[in-house]
Amino acid sequence: MKNSTRNFIIGLLFILGLIVANNFELLGKIDQNDESQIWFYNSQGFEFKNHQKYTYQGIIIAPPDTRIDHQKIKIQTTQLLKPINKKISGYVLIKTQLYPSYQYGDEIELTSFLIQPEAIEDFKYDKYLAKDKIYSLGYGANVKLIKKNQANPILQIIYNLRQNISSQINKIWPEPTASFVNSILLGYKRAMSEDIKEEFRRAGVSHIIVISGLHITLITLLLSKILYSLNINRKKQLPIILIILTIFAILSGFSASTIRASIMGLIVLFSQNIGRNIQKYLILIYTAVIILLINPLLLFYDLGFQLSFLATIGLIYLSPIFKNLFRFLPNRMEIQSTFISSFSAIIMTLPLTIYQFKTISLLAPIANLFVLPMIPILMLFGFISILISYLSFALAKYFGFIEYILSKVLFEIVNSISAIKFSSIAVHNFNVLTMTLSYILIIIIFLYANQKKT
Repeated sequence: MKNSTRNFIIGLLFILGLIVANNFELLGKIDQNDESQIWFYNSQGFEFKNHQKYTYQGIIIAPPDTRIDHQKIKIQTTQLLKPINKKISGYVLIKTQLYPSYQYGDEIELTSFLIQPEAIEDFKYDKYLAKDKIYSLGYGANVKLIKKNQANPILQIIYNLRQNISSQINKIWPEPTASFVNSILLGYKRAMSEDIKEEFRRAGVSHIIVISGLHITLITLLLSKILYSLNINRKKQLPIILIILTIFAILSGFSASTIRASIMGLIVLFSQNIGRNIQKYLILIYTAVIILLINPLLLFYDLGFQLSFLATIGLIYLSPIFKNLFRFLPNRMEIQSTFISSFSAIIMTLPLTIYQFKTISLLAPIANLFVLPMIPILMLFGFISILISYLSFALAKYFGFIEYILSKVLFEIVNSISAIKFSSIAVHNFNVLTMTLSYILIIIIFLYANQKKT
């Protein structure tokens, strides 16, 4: 047996082992009797009158998740103060009012109930939090600021930079363009209004307003083609694209989803340079194993990881098959390659998205054909406008006007497509079995098409 085949089988067995372990509730288990961890003091259920409140200290270790009427804050606990005084550790997620606002690195004192997360109907909320090592929820929190800038100083600089850039964006553009630029450049997922996000979802292009594997993969492919047109060979492209993706990761605050998406994007870049198909699936399986060794729960409870991985599989394996099917599309402005890449990713992620959201967008390929070629241009003018704004705000407004017009065109396209009655339909009774059978069908069609092509 070849080494590549053996390694591939080992990787698949590892993933299969994770599936079995998760089925028997072996993943994400914690020692409930460890008094040095905050979760030891959790109460069960939401009958707060029967629960005790605790006072403890901790440090905010991620930018607060700001919603319309509240903020959610992830805290690394350091000290339990009441009813006893002792050192503790572990994460708590608290929900509190919008004001006063808090920042990454703030050391705070809290008094709250501590509740053990539970599943909410069919949604395994406890497992969803467990993938981020959160096993305690703080309710009814009374928060008091103690000190600022108590976390990682490098991340502190990065988050401050992001906040500063976001402020510049809000000065350059009105809404909803400002929120759109915040989303595609900084990864502020909740920046856009729910109405606009719903329009993007109905049109089947919601992936463009979040930093995902598809998003970064398309950027990687386009960068590769642009550099190639400048007579920069593929070996020299790699360090340039790595630098650009690093800058992008910094702007997004080194979020886990962006880092995973960047890895997936680089897989596609590597696969363009590797002649033997066997090495493509090896790169995929190696990447999956590395990520899942760090956090195995991502395989089951992180939709971003699942979609990124499936989209990358689609880009690598389905794109060559669809190339002949869509050869009638023009090659100008990367329209053909962008559409094929998008269509391949959509097909590969379709069963999962139907299962998760119970809807299917019938016009997604058409919407992506119009929308996706605009994204790199919007990102470019957005980035240039922000850089210029630190030198001349008046000049930045001129560049920003191009961004504004293009975003208005994009919003109009999305609005028009989403307004069509049959743009999306509800799909009921699409369970795990149906999803599995759908992927088996996709694999059979792929093998048949590949054999016919050969």
